[in-house]
Amino acid sequence: MQNVAYVIPSFPVISETFITAEIRALAAEGIAVRPICFERRDGACQPGDEIIAAQMGCTRDIGLWRVLGLVLFLLPWRWSQVRSAWQWATQQGGIRPRSLMLHGLRLAVWVRAGRCRHIHAHFVHSSAAMALIAGRLLGLPVSFTGHGTDVYRAPVDLPLKLRGCDFAVAVSEAMQADMLALAPAARVHCIPCGIDTELFCGGAGEAGSGLRLLFLGRLSETKGVADLLDALALLPPAQRPRLDLAGDGPLAAALRQQCARLELAPWCRFLGAVDREWLRQHAPGYLAMVLPFCRTEDGRMDTGPLVLKEAMALRLPVITTELMRSLGIVDEETALLCPPSSPKALAQRMAMMLQSVTEPALQRRLQAQTDLAESRVKARYDVRQQAQALAALFLQAMAAQRRVKKTARSAPLG
Repeated sequence: MQNVAYVIPSFPVISETFITAEIRALAAEGIAVRPICFERRDGACQPGDEIIAAQMGCTRDIGLWRVLGLVLFLLPWRWSQVRSAWQWATQQGGIRPRSLMLHGLRLAVWVRAGRCRHIHAHFVHSSAAMALIAGRLLGLPVSFTGHGTDVYRAPVDLPLKLRGCDFAVAVSEAMQADMLALAPAARVHCIPCGIDTELFCGGAGEAGSGLRLLFLGRLSETKGVADLLDALALLPPAQRPRLDLAGDGPLAAALRQQCARLELAPWCRFLGAVDREWLRQHAPGYLAMVLPFCRTEDGRMDTGPLVLKEAMALRLPVITTELMRSLGIVDEETALLCPPSSPKALAQRMAMMLQSVTEPALQRRLQAQTDLAESRVKARYDVRQQAQALAALFLQAMAAQRRVKKTARSAPLG
């Protein structure tokens, strides 16, 4: 198997299921991932990720003596690579060059110890910068995946990183186009984040027994939860569904205050963070998933939310916004759509979902939507397909690097 270093900012992050799902799928393609983070977080990982958690390294655990040992190895024999790393560090502006070099050296120690032949970073902030330094120090190919806020919310040195990597991965066609606009000569591939369609499959073919809707996601601006609470308040109390909000995040306190202000406590439950097993177990008990994604004032938005794909795979009817249609994930044939940041339109879609309980024609329409949504996820967003595409890119980059080194060794001296 080919060893690839996987660089992520912190672990575990319960909402970032795409990374561990990708790691497991890559193993089936002959890629042994050596994961490393910059920060270990307290708390449990997702069920099934315990092995990955046990394998996860952390740059903070790599002592200065090991860094010094690598420096002494590099300086006599690979001075040109050290110079290349330092030059790149001084060109970027996101991290102080000396600090970046130290972190890059720590990462390089892990990469070398794991006999890795490629370095891949998730997110394009510090993780990509440190991966690029480590790659230059060791003469290895480097790639990274952009996910959304790291690309659109104050991106740091993104054109420089795109020019400096062997290839980049965008999770949507729109992101791919935006990256190429910044660096036209860069190699940017579109590989959407996938889900395990064998794990998430057909769990909600029938409507839930009660009039209960579910929101699941991080309680942050791009999720549109404030719009959801406003929409719920617009519905007459006698026709108002129960709403469970599963997730945690920076807006948790503010959303609880909004719920109290709108006098929605009898209809709303804040469940806190849940894992994927919770969703698989409880999805059949809900009438629908409500995911009112929006674009923030500074232009941020979700670019490929896994929870939407998971709901579709579980055959759970979905109410979401037109933003997800623009990304090609859903359309009128697979979900009930409304404009983003429109509580009135969202309330109308929730009312329509409630009507389906007593209107057979509407129920048949929603059944057809869930059928098509499930097949679309399997066809477009299975993590195994994404892993095959990514593994092929890793192997191409490693083969190209070997050719470069072979040519350099065979070149005449002088």
